Amino acid sequence: MAEIQLGRYLFERLKQVNCTTVFGLPGDFNLVLLDKLYEVEGMRWSGDTNELNAAYAADGYARVKGMAAMITTFGVGELSALNGIAGSYSEHVGVLHIVGCPSTLLQAKGLLLHHTLADGDFDVFHRMSANISCTTSMITDIATAPSEIDRCIRATYINQRPVYLGFPSDYFEKTVPASLLQTPIDLSLKANDAASEDEVIEEILTMVKAAKNPIIIADACSSRHNVKAETKKLVDVTNFPAFATPLGKAVIDETHPRFGGIYVGSLSRPAVKEAVESADLILSVGALLSDYNTASFTYGYNTKNIVEFHSDHMKIRNATFPG
Repeated sequence: MAEIQLGRYLFERLKQVNCTTVFGLPGDFNLVLLDKLYEVEGMRWSGDTNELNAAYAADGYARVKGMAAMITTFGVGELSALNGIAGSYSEHVGVLHIVGCPSTLLQAKGLLLHHTLADGDFDVFHRMSANISCTTSMITDIATAPSEIDRCIRATYINQRPVYLGFPSDYFEKTVPASLLQTPIDLSLKANDAASEDEVIEEILTMVKAAKNPIIIADACSSRHNVKAETKKLVDVTNFPAFATPLGKAVIDETHPRFGGIYVGSLSRPAVKEAVESADLILSVGALLSDYNTASFTYGYNTKNIVEFHSDHMKIRNATFPG
């Protein structure tokens, strides 16, 4: 049976999900891993001046391509990236943070290695990143390593949040069956509960039919979760006036005949403010109601008839429906 080194497996998987540029900096615990990138045709290494720049570059790439990957080295390298990773977490941007770590043998001995806190705790930086990651993984078993890599890539893409993948240096060249690459990573969403979905659709249609002045507002997560086309179709089919928030800018083509402008609370143009705040039904796609996005929470919806479309749930007035 043909085998492939685990380091190369990682980059083959990234290529399969169209994540073909990897950002970061070389370091002593990731050098051998970086060599594996050049074994995969079509993959590109983008070396950056420092880890923070790499994190911001990866963030920008992910906003365009759907997800990004970056590589740093254990301790000093990964910590330098955290400000950028935290920003990606707060704005729902999928970045896979791959950290080259000391070998499992060195970790087991608790040696006082460079880039550590000199206390034998090799998991401390992993724990720090856990607070700004939707999930984390530290490779410790070659039998489960491919599925952990797949899980981390899927979580980055589906959740649009950073994911931390710790990759010990003694695993870079361990081998796994190459046939695993023949099964694509499942990037599909879990099916909704049929009964709940029917209930939600019926309630929304009832609200739409009763509305006299409905609008659509597109926000940040409609872009992050790649539903621009669906949002446009919603505008086209309903013919409702459509607005965007600052973080949702460009979700709706601003030359679209139903585009009404950018709504940013008290800072909105008077005509936009009046149109949004006089609506009796708001279909909100991917809302992210942060202070920046709402002019310090000065948005003034004058209706309780708000339908929120989110990546993992729906909200109708005060009722929440998973899915």
